[in-house]
Amino acid sequence: EDVFHSCKEALHNYLSGEPFSQYQDSMYFDRFLQWKMLEKQPITKRTFRHYRLLGKGGFGEVWACQVRATGMMYACKKLEKTHVKARRGESMALNEKEILEEMNSRFVVNLAYAYQTKNSLCLVLTMMNGGDLKFHIQQMEKKGLAEDRVRFYAAEVCCGLLHLH
Repeated sequence: EDVFHSCKEALHNYLSGEPFSQYQDSMYFDRFLQWKMLEKQPITKRTFRHYRLLGKGGFGEVWACQVRATGMMYACKKLEKTHVKARRGESMALNEKEILEEMNSRFVVNLAYAYQTKNSLCLVLTMMNGGDLKFHIQQMEKKGLAEDRVRFYAAEVCCGLLHLH
């Protein structure tokens, strides 16, 4: 039935012997265990160092942040619970989180972590350097973008939309 069954079994038997015991004695195994311990820690505000404000939206702000344990930089989107509730945006916030959980795209920010504080729902997203489209349009000396840049930005937006569907 499974053509590769005997090959998989032989490989498993080999790897679970001497190679695995050598791996267990290596620094790579120690590092693996350290990462596994970090993964088990609950994600809270204290997991991150928060830096500068990157932008503002209808429900809150986006801040640059860094994971204390790894040094990785992210963007933390803080949705203020009072604003979300006042604008009846609970389902929209939940939809955003669920969609971003499924995303794996270089054209759309990806959700790395999520947590909440007393006042905020926090979505920690991959950092997209370079600013948003509005920033680039405002930096233009004359009105409008060159046609080749419009095509480029349109292609990037289309790629992002394709990854969403």
